[in-house]
Amino acid sequence: MRIVQCPTCGKDVAWSIENKFRPFCSERCKLIDLGAWATGQNSISTPLTEKDLDDPNIEAQITKYFQEQATKDVSDDDNQLPIKPLIK
Repeated sequence: MRIVQCPTCGKDVAWSIENKFRPFCSERCKLIDLGAWATGQNSISTPLTEKDLDDPNIEAQITKYFQEQATKDVSDDDNQLPIKPLIK
């Protein structure tokens, strides 16, 4: 079984079909990431091209990106989440 790091908190996560949140460790980390995309904190700077997809180093670049993301400090305080609950 392959072990990856959660892109949000860096926790080791089993990459398997049983993990419904993969590549994240939990629904919380998945929602934090979604919130970052929704608020524009995360973005794709330029559209991918066929040339990009043919790059033999693309997997290494993606792995490096997720490792960098995993080292970011993630607060356990729910008030610090980039998304707010819809129902209180």
